Amino acid sequence: MKYVLLTGAGFSRNWGGWLAEEVFEYLIGQEEVGPRLKGRLWAHRDRREGFEDVLASLQWEAERPHSYDAEEDLRNLTGCLQRMFAEMNDALDRQQFNPNSFDLSISVTTLLSKFDAIFTLNQDTLLEAHYLGDAIGGKFTSCYRPGYEAHDEGVSIGGLIRPLFRPAQPPYSLVPNLQPYFKLHGSSDLIQERLITMIMGTGKSDAIQKTPLLKWSMEQFEQQLLTPFTRLMVIGYSFLDDHINKIILAAAKTGLQIYIIDFQGVNVIDQRGTDNGSTYMLYDELRNSLIGASRRPLLTTFSGNDKTEFDKIQKFFRPSLPYIMANQPK
Repeated sequence: MKYVLLTGAGFSRNWGGWLAEEVFEYLIGQEEVGPRLKGRLWAHRDRREGFEDVLASLQWEAERPHSYDAEEDLRNLTGCLQRMFAEMNDALDRQQFNPNSFDLSISVTTLLSKFDAIFTLNQDTLLEAHYLGDAIGGKFTSCYRPGYEAHDEGVSIGGLIRPLFRPAQPPYSLVPNLQPYFKLHGSSDLIQERLITMIMGTGKSDAIQKTPLLKWSMEQFEQQLLTPFTRLMVIGYSFLDDHINKIILAAAKTGLQIYIIDFQGVNVIDQRGTDNGSTYMLYDELRNSLIGASRRPLLTTFSGNDKTEFDKIQKFFRPSLPYIMANQPK
């Protein structure tokens, strides 16, 4: 069988990564966020929208004639977000990744090594600091980011130079024996035309199509999920991105099996009564594709002190009976 992982902000949260509400609280404390921009942030929050919606509206307004205020607010907001990611990445670098350092068979690293491909919607560099490049064993010798190449420049954070990367020239392809790690919404260390390549706000699907590397990464996500006998583990994704949900829903109709790790458990797909595009279909169309869930914090499960939950998650990697029957020697 093929095993695929998709992570969202709730994954990095285990090591201290910020969720959307915490990013909002960071932004309103920054000097560049003056009264006008702060008022816009609060107004969107009152409508139950987030900082990404503010970013999207400013991007749209900045393209209009005589949009001087919007251009200034967009520069300030973008600069704050870039600094926020730099500070968060620096803190994530210094975290202990595996809570159980005595038994690597019960570790997050070992869990990650079992997947045929890893996809993330996150733009932090948690896995780059703690997982990529490791000799992880199993079917792969190491993990890498397809289509990334070293940039000539770096960025100075706290007196240290952090490396930057840029998209390689297409066409892109996978390297045998290496585990691919795809960042579907770009990365805080990915530079293109002197701008950090991060997809935020509304219109994410259109923005992705304009960046060949991200477009190819999204095609890989769809291709992997549509492969017969595939299981998808979802950790910390809120199921609020229509372009991601569309691919998952299509794959579910062809037999994709899904396991969720989230503090809401299976309730994370129950968004009936909301106005979030395709999310209204999630409850009805995905529930028959679910093969389990875990509500407990990931680091608690992999601490070595919660064998019950750990064993439950490991069942995800047991081949299904239809797969076993289809691969019986003839």
